[in-house]
Amino acid sequence: MEKEKRYPVTYQVEFHDPGLTKEQIKADGRDLGACDGLLITSIIWPPDGSASYAQVSRDGRTGKDLSPEALFKIWAVMAADLAASPQLGTGARELCGEVHRAITAALLK
Repeated sequence: MEKEKRYPVTYQVEFHDPGLTKEQIKADGRDLGACDGLLITSIIWPPDGSASYAQVSRDGRTGKDLSPEALFKIWAVMAADLAASPQLGTGARELCGEVHRAITAALLK
C-alpha cells in the first residue's frame, strides 16, 4: 500500500482592494509579508524523482496576472541571483550570468 502524500508547505495569499496600510497589517497579529505584486512557484516532488511546477502571479494594481514584461524582469533578477550563487555549479552560474547580461541589454534597447 502506497503511503499517502504529505505536504510540508502550505500557503495562502489574500488580495485586498484598495489595499492595507502597514499599521493594518501589523494589527492583524500574524507575521505577514505584503507587496504590490506576486509570483509563486508551487513545486511537488513525487516519489519517482520527477517534479511538477505550477506558477501563479498577480498584479495587485490590476487584479490580473503579472504582465509578460513584469515576468521578464523577474526572470532577469532570478538570473542575476543565480549567477552570484556559490551553491550553483560553475557552468550553470556562467550561463545565468550570460542570460542576465542578454536580458539587461534587451531592456536597455
